[in-house]
Amino acid sequence: MRRCRRIIIRFGKLMNFRFRLTSAIIVSAFLVATQTYAVDDPRAALRFPDDQIALTLHAKGSQIYDCKAGGDGSPEWTFKAPEADLFLGEEKVGHHFAGPSWEYRDGSRITGKAVGKADSARPAQDIPWLRVSVQSHAGTGELDGVSIVLRINTEGGVLQGACKDVGAQANAPYEADYVFVRRP
Repeated sequence: MRRCRRIIIRFGKLMNFRFRLTSAIIVSAFLVATQTYAVDDPRAALRFPDDQIALTLHAKGSQIYDCKAGGDGSPEWTFKAPEADLFLGEEKVGHHFAGPSWEYRDGSRITGKAVGKADSARPAQDIPWLRVSVQSHAGTGELDGVSIVLRINTEGGVLQGACKDVGAQANAPYEADYVFVRRP
């Protein structure tokens, strides 16, 4: 009887150890998984209160690349310009193009300069998130007073494959959200 009780106690301790070990492995796996896919939270630097956001538009288009000679003379892809349509829901409301520039359907247009960036969750596939400072305004309308544009939630846009012929051009399809911000 005594021996049976000792076996039961040892079995209980063993099962308790296995339970704790299994729990620790599951929690560790969760922490590793969330760290693996975490971005250096670019959102912290890119957030603004809702009352400062003028507009959020979804872009569908291409990132255009030129094949140029690199520093060592070998050909490499170099970003040239974006070319995308801007959507509010399902409705096309504007255009995004070289500059970088954005034009809304009411004729208002802004051009900016990238002042910050953060890697996307998948930098080998998705272009980085950007913070763009608006440098100039044209026309009047929805983009009046916008001082910052944020490119977030990017998908695609990174050109895959080697560049072989200097002078060649290629497009990489992409989608992103652009947040137009007015500073108080």
